[in-house]
Amino acid sequence: MTFTTLQEIGVSALAGGLVPPVPSPGLPRIAAMRARMEAVSNAQAAPAPLAPKDFAPDPNFPPAAAASPADRPRVRNATQPDRRPAEQVMPLRRRRASNTSWNWSGAVTLPRYGERFEEVWGAWTAPMAEKRPDTALPQLCSVWVGLDGYRRNAPSMPQVGTMHGFDEKGQWVNYAWHQWWVRGKHHPPVVIARLPVAPGDSMLACLHRVDDGRAVEIHIANETRSVLVAYRLAAPDPAEFPVAGKSAQWIVERPMKMDGTTLIALPAFRTVAFSDWAAEGDHGLGEARRVTPIRMISRAAVLGGQRRRKLAAAATRRAPRRGEGLTVESVE
Repeated sequence: MTFTTLQEIGVSALAGGLVPPVPSPGLPRIAAMRARMEAVSNAQAAPAPLAPKDFAPDPNFPPAAAASPADRPRVRNATQPDRRPAEQVMPLRRRRASNTSWNWSGAVTLPRYGERFEEVWGAWTAPMAEKRPDTALPQLCSVWVGLDGYRRNAPSMPQVGTMHGFDEKGQWVNYAWHQWWVRGKHHPPVVIARLPVAPGDSMLACLHRVDDGRAVEIHIANETRSVLVAYRLAAPDPAEFPVAGKSAQWIVERPMKMDGTTLIALPAFRTVAFSDWAAEGDHGLGEARRVTPIRMISRAAVLGGQRRRKLAAAATRRAPRRGEGLTVESVE
């Protein structure tokens, strides 16, 4: 399958330049990342207009023929017995210092009451994925930034990032992608074929909310290879599923198949370092500095009638103002 038009995936060219607008005063981290992205734009040759060949269906996530809705499960009462299959995604469980999830590790931040995030920025190094010999294929991990999707009532979540690991044939894969996840719908990831990605490359991405949440502007750059791709992505159903900007995330994810229940195995990725990250809000919210780490956990074998849980990936955060970022470490 190939795309014949950009409209069928909701992509259109930006009206302005390839680099996001200059941020408001008082946003030094966003200004610094924007300057890095502008340097990539200046270094690359004038890009050709976007074409359908610049995007491709993600072969690792074929649409499910007859599957239950790809919905985030509801948060359950901790006293209820856990009768879900081991493959099903665990909702984010809120704690004082950190959250736990079956498939997310990284960090999340929330705006103050009555406000919203308008854009999220992230810079990371593409990890080196290693195959686990005792684990079934495929083995994949994705690194991304996104808006919404954290709160239980979030209807949708646009995200952009990179995928790393091994497909069902054991072939090594590294590529950029975007997805507009929608609750109860099937919208598979789309490969950004124009942007090359390899382990060790320095990646930089921005997701900007526009048109009252009915679309986002995506900017993603490979600083190592001096390639920048930028475009506008419309919501699959703009009237029903806009992005509200009620959370911003920087995530390493264990992806899920399009059946909405089966998690894909993680490769051994060691660490993923977000060298910088920021979220800009409206009403003078400024750069988000307070984030909550998310730990990824997995289930071990059922022993004595109880499922044992173990840590799969953990996020550690240092204050960005001291030049330190966010690191997600594989601990399985």
